[in-house]
Amino acid sequence: MQDKPHKEYLWKWSVVVALIIGVLTLIGIYIINPECYQKKIAQKQLEYGVKPSVSLSFEPGKEFDCESSYFLLKNQGPGRIERVWLVESVFLVESDSVHECPDLPHFEYYHFEGSLRSMGVLEAGDKKQIHLAPCWRKAMDLFFQKYSGKLVSRFTLTGNALAKPDFNVEFFFVIDPLHCDYISADNYIGGEKLIKAVKAYISSGPRSIIRWIYFKGPAYGFFKNPPKLWYTTPDSDYIPWYGRGLPPYELSRGMAVRSFFFDPYLFFPNKDSFAKFTWSCDSVVGPAAVMGVATSW
Repeated sequence: MQDKPHKEYLWKWSVVVALIIGVLTLIGIYIINPECYQKKIAQKQLEYGVKPSVSLSFEPGKEFDCESSYFLLKNQGPGRIERVWLVESVFLVESDSVHECPDLPHFEYYHFEGSLRSMGVLEAGDKKQIHLAPCWRKAMDLFFQKYSGKLVSRFTLTGNALAKPDFNVEFFFVIDPLHCDYISADNYIGGEKLIKAVKAYISSGPRSIIRWIYFKGPAYGFFKNPPKLWYTTPDSDYIPWYGRGLPPYELSRGMAVRSFFFDPYLFFPNKDSFAKFTWSCDSVVGPAAVMGVATSW
């Protein structure tokens, strides 16, 4: 019966001893190297008081080479950013409308090291290179065969920092498809107007989306707000069907076909793996998902 009070007594004294040792350790550090101690305290105060500054710039390759071009992301401090998640969205801005383009080449992970919301930690001073997707120029050529306007790239970085637990920052670029270049919207004539148009679209719409679709066979391409059902003409053209049910026989002659959008497949992420968006020009031209073992993004 007396065992329990005895254990509680020992536990209380062990806590007291641990606290005393901790205090003495701090005092010892201060006596031995007071400048180091003061710097650490000042650094922590800075991290709690000032949110980190993050920069994202585009480094074009020589002679408009897409393969050697990349984005450079840097945490300029102070402090680290945890649970970082970076994703890019692409929008087409026409004279009087804005459209989402989720199937154009862009930077997006579906999961990283088994996580659907975190790509790890970005320490102060860390730099990350983000390379363009393969087949970038081919994708842009196919897109601008049908559409005109300005393409705007929007990067969103979220995470947790000591000074700002809900850290969030955006970067906007205007895409130059001819020269494989991303120009900061701040340095582009009319860039501010383009950013306002994209932000207005994001906040209020109306929603419009340009998707890459393909049919069984060699037919594929970009289409604005495409339906699932289409029909073919005697000249083998694909015509979208927006009505209810199947297209009438006098239009389709029984040749109604179903289109397929690109959708990342469902999966259960493994601890060390990643899955991300890419583009392919190999056997099948178009957007694709790629998987692998996560080492560094």
